Amino acid sequence: MSTDTLKSPERRRFFTNLAVAGGATALLASGGKAMGGDGKPDAPRSARGYRLTEHVKAYYGTLRI
Repeated sequence: MSTDTLKSPERRRFFTNLAVAGGATALLASGGKAMGGDGKPDAPRSARGYRLTEHVKAYYGTLRI
C-alpha cells in the first residue's frame, strides 16, 4: 500500500462513519434499555452490596501468607 492510501481523509472518514453507525445500531437494537429488565431492582436495598459470606472468608483465608 502506498502512504497516500493510508493517510487518505476519505478512508478515515469512512471508518469513522462505520464506527458511528455501529454504535447507533447497537443503541437501537437495545431498545433504549441499557440495563434490561423492567427497571426495578432485583433485591431490596438492604440486601444489595458487599456481604461477608463464608465463601468470601474462605477466599480471604487463601490470601494470607
